[in-house]
Amino acid sequence: TLKILDYQTTKIFAVGAATAKKLEEHGIQVDAFPAQKASSEALLAMSELQALHHQTVLIFRGKGGRETLKDSLSKNNKVEYIEVYQRVRCNVTPLHRDSLLNFLQSN
Repeated sequence: TLKILDYQTTKIFAVGAATAKKLEEHGIQVDAFPAQKASSEALLAMSELQALHHQTVLIFRGKGGRETLKDSLSKNNKVEYIEVYQRVRCNVTPLHRDSLLNFLQSN
């Protein structure tokens, strides 16, 4: 079970600007995110994440997401996942495909 987060001591990082914006729209203040590229690798390159030691890190992610953040951060920290969404494959019908191809060819 999760404890209530103490927002005065908890640091919130986002994988990119779009994620940070969505979190802030829901009242969650983001402390930092990679400025150039939205990726796990860019997040791990940030000095703030490299400085984490002996912390509990919660990673909010999609079900079955990549292990990159956990693999790196778990060397010096306790890492747990909270899976909050699931990716689903879009069922593209021939009509959808043809419409998309027509659109792309007209532009």
